[in-house]
Amino acid sequence: MSVDQGSGVRILEDPLTNKGTAFTDEERSELGLRGLLPTVVETLEQQVHRRYEAYREQPTDIARHINLRALQDTNELLFYRLVSDHIEEMLPIIYTPVVGLACQRFSEIYRRPRGLFVAYPDRGSITEILRNRPRREVDAIVVTDGQRVLGLGDQGIGGMGIPIGKLSLYTALGGIDPARTLPVFLDVGTDNPELLDDPMYLGWRHRRVGGAGYDAFIDQFVRAVRAELPDVLLQWEDFATQHALPILERYRDQLPTFNDDIQGTAAVVLAALSAAAAATGSRLRDQKVVMLGAGSASIGVCEQVVRSMVADGLSEQGARARIYVVDINGLLTTDRTDLDAAQRGVAQPRTAVPGRQPGLQPDLTDVIDATAVHATRVTDAMMTAAAAAVADSAPIHHDPHGMLLPDRARLADTATVVAGAVARAAVADAVAPALTEDQIDQIIHRTRWLPRYQSRSTDMIRPRR
Repeated sequence: MSVDQGSGVRILEDPLTNKGTAFTDEERSELGLRGLLPTVVETLEQQVHRRYEAYREQPTDIARHINLRALQDTNELLFYRLVSDHIEEMLPIIYTPVVGLACQRFSEIYRRPRGLFVAYPDRGSITEILRNRPRREVDAIVVTDGQRVLGLGDQGIGGMGIPIGKLSLYTALGGIDPARTLPVFLDVGTDNPELLDDPMYLGWRHRRVGGAGYDAFIDQFVRAVRAELPDVLLQWEDFATQHALPILERYRDQLPTFNDDIQGTAAVVLAALSAAAAATGSRLRDQKVVMLGAGSASIGVCEQVVRSMVADGLSEQGARARIYVVDINGLLTTDRTDLDAAQRGVAQPRTAVPGRQPGLQPDLTDVIDATAVHATRVTDAMMTAAAAAVADSAPIHHDPHGMLLPDRARLADTATVVAGAVARAAVADAVAPALTEDQIDQIIHRTRWLPRYQSRSTDMIRPRR
């Protein structure tokens, strides 16, 4: 069988088709790979062993991160099989906390392009940029502008490490086909002086765009995504507090979209609180919640707790009365003039917590003392269902000394349970087609991507979609 000249090289250069030394003798002949690989044919298990030994030889965590990313850029299936086999060990390496250091050193350790970079000077060409995506079919986009990366602040273009890392988790744990994911970085400049002065910095060397220009740029991006990929899930990641909630509120009814810092974090915290309440024989609605910090993630957690308490029978007013948020200036109270609209929603009356010193804002100590006793949209009910499913999977239900959140070694199984719960909530909210329980389970089983080599020949020469 004749093959196109160079087709074998193209297969080996594409991390989604490359099997490396696992190509059989027959495949090497049929795909034009003869002579391009060492003689030995390895199994996937042998490849994993070889790569794990190389991983263990790396001297530092950042070196291990770079080693894994290099493998992902070479053989994506092998990367995910290796990570899946060593999930507890490698989870902190491919994502937090090591991804933070990788973001800080992004320009230094950059090797190969992954995802799309949409720079503000190219705002008139966003549709063209989206059409340059590596694969035509995309199910999930994770996008950031790098302004609030983890607890590190403005990392400029280094923020691209977050969408790349987050989507890697979605594949390793959630079974999303890596060929159908797309990390995106919106480059609107940086206010980090160290990056602006760094000659190696790879981003747009400009102070951050804000105000109406920023809003218009975000709107152009969303409109282009809706036109090119109308069914895609668009996730916002690590946006600054002043942008995160307004962006979510502006677009949440236009396409399937959510903010992981606001809603995802809230679902996980709610899961832990629910598991803790169940373990102590109480109900979440009976608790008082104190939140230290009043950023977008904290307010998102509080709003999710309020919704859960209301679902459990409390009035909204009664639920909000059980939430206390403290920032650097003390308790959020209704008489403060420095709160935004989201913060005012969880502010307490000035008399709710008496301060120890007359005239001073109650602080955390004061608060602890008055309280110590295919879906088309991402709905609040879906986030609540996800939190409940995570809580139900917590080891503390069967082990009094267990954790309040699922065992990391079983995260992939937990993801399947969560997917089912979210799907049922989507059907109940009429934002997904009506499906039976069995149909939901069958669809989840059928669509879950697993890192396994297929026996393929010329059908591996996939056109660029």
